Amino acid sequence: MHETHKVRETTSFEITNTISPDITESIVAVPAYKRKAYDLFLSYVDFLKVDYERSLLGLRKKAKKYPQIIDFNKHPNRVKFGIPISTIMYWEFLPNSSVLMLENEHQIQVADAEQISINNPQCEKKKYVNFPNVPSLYQIANAAFPLKWVLRTPESKKWTEEDLKKIELDEVKNQKNGWWSIYGNKS
Repeated sequence: MHETHKVRETTSFEITNTISPDITESIVAVPAYKRKAYDLFLSYVDFLKVDYERSLLGLRKKAKKYPQIIDFNKHPNRVKFGIPISTIMYWEFLPNSSVLMLENEHQIQVADAEQISINNPQCEKKKYVNFPNVPSLYQIANAAFPLKWVLRTPESKKWTEEDLKKIELDEVKNQKNGWWSIYGNKS
């Protein structure tokens, strides 16, 4: 998934400068910018494989997820990396600032203030963040691929995060209770 947001903002401000009366040459006020950077990291990879399989004597296909969930709070499919991917460079306008200089000495230092460059990573360290509190792939897969093949419905349902988390918790309980909770329960 790729998502981009661009916001343009026009701001007016007034700067008061004092210039010596001895200066007779043309003077220019140049906006001041500062070079800034963000490091982009690959923190986690979250993966899941879902297949519908029949058990040895089973009549109905049942969803099998790999790797299987054992503990609701520990997901074996989340791999922690923390690897630097790239460094994103951009120019930040210093608010309410300008630099006064003689016009004949002026050289353009920032040709395009909206220029963003993506470079090789400048950070060598591995860095980690906490995994966000969002529905896991197991929870999303339960909405997209119900436990029993016959429970698949073509109409779309809007799932809340609470619905998805409850489905996963119910599945963990069903795995611990055995085949009766899967085949004996019609809901």
